Amino acid sequence: GAGGRGGGGGASVSADPTQRVSTGTNAGASTAGMAAGMSTDADPFANGGMGSRAEADTVETDAWGQAMGSSGPGSPLSYSAVERLLVEEGLPSEKAIAVANVIYAPGVRPSFMGGLDKKGSAKYNRIETGRCPILPPSFAEVEIAVRELLKTGFSVDDLADMILTEPRLADPVYAARATKVSQVLQDQFELRRYDVRRIGRNAAYVFCVELDELRTTIDALKEVGLRGKNLKLTFMRWPNLATQPSSAVKRLVAFLKSEDGLGFESQEQVGSLLRQAPWLLQANLDFTVKPVLAFLRNWGVQKLDIVVRAYPQVLLADVKTEH
Repeated sequence: GAGGRGGGGGASVSADPTQRVSTGTNAGASTAGMAAGMSTDADPFANGGMGSRAEADTVETDAWGQAMGSSGPGSPLSYSAVERLLVEEGLPSEKAIAVANVIYAPGVRPSFMGGLDKKGSAKYNRIETGRCPILPPSFAEVEIAVRELLKTGFSVDDLADMILTEPRLADPVYAARATKVSQVLQDQFELRRYDVRRIGRNAAYVFCVELDELRTTIDALKEVGLRGKNLKLTFMRWPNLATQPSSAVKRLVAFLKSEDGLGFESQEQVGSLLRQAPWLLQANLDFTVKPVLAFLRNWGVQKLDIVVRAYPQVLLADVKTEH
């Protein structure tokens, strides 16, 4: 998520959304940083900075209370203004309140955990940040972000769903990035505007990906034969495809072409399997996939590539408990 924030008048927006430093007049945040003995974006557990999790939680709670003063970025005034802005744009009051609650909720942000269940579906969880408080955006910043997302083509209901699952999009830096990601998705994945909105509602985290990383990943996917309609359909089925590093694609290609893998002769064979099971890019090749293939070989299974194509989920099996 975004790092420490400034509030009040004159707060600037950093080019790097992960390095937000107070430059305004938010005395609450500054006092909080001093109370923690570090800057507002420092890790309290780095280099033994904090003695215990309980200590850090206490600092976080106290600092958040100061930041939630009458004029800070997380103040009741900002909260009410955000709610009113969304209602004026046509969002039902109950949902507007929920969005404001997420934006100004202390210390909790949704986080993609990167795990896979047995069906290859991504698992999500809400986690404590374990850091000094992540200060919320000011109303002015939220308004900029909302206007940006509306201009991109999302409806107010779309952007509400997006912020509810990915609060970083209430930050104008991330909202601006979402506009650029949206354009890349339309150009490279050949998505229609409706498709982009659908991805926003169901996988908002995609719009927070770094643009250079996204373009590099798309190039790597095209190298294995995923392009055009095949690339679009694979992405629509598994949006997390866009968040994978290009190194994951290259690592999977090398593994599947090896003797420990499936002995594929070409990159296009890897691309063909990825169309069926794109979640393989997140699978643990050494500790999950490799043992499964070795187990099947020991069982005398022939033509493993045909077996895997017919039932790719077998590669996520636990050989210790599922045989």
